[in-house]
Amino acid sequence: MAKTQPSDQDERQVVGYVLADEPDEVAIALLRKQIAMYCGVSGLRLVTVFCDRGVGDDTTARARFFELTRMLADKSMYGVVVPTLDHLSSFSLVRLVLIRMISTAGSQLFVIDDTVGHGATAATLSVASPGQGGNIP
Repeated sequence: MAKTQPSDQDERQVVGYVLADEPDEVAIALLRKQIAMYCGVSGLRLVTVFCDRGVGDDTTARARFFELTRMLADKSMYGVVVPTLDHLSSFSLVRLVLIRMISTAGSQLFVIDDTVGHGATAATLSVASPGQGGNIP
């Protein structure tokens, strides 16, 4: 079930997610800053940023992503912010599974830079539950 959109007085709480092939702390810090800046200008309140380091994008078995989905289920999180869709995976099937995990928790996916082969910038992906239709990249 999708979460209801908060009123203007409520803050839309989100978490960020970064997948780092190499544990380059400088690059990770820059991505965290990018997520924080996006949230600031988009009216989203960033609670935390989860980062999986040294995990291939060909798997859904990710410790920090699992923690993220538990937080989505336990708290009233409005969504997840990623720098690009490739931070979920460059493999469409893996990406689909991870997006479904976010959607199943009733949260939205916010993509800061969706120009990497997808065409729009600062996209919001709302994924319908199974059986309700919806487009998933």
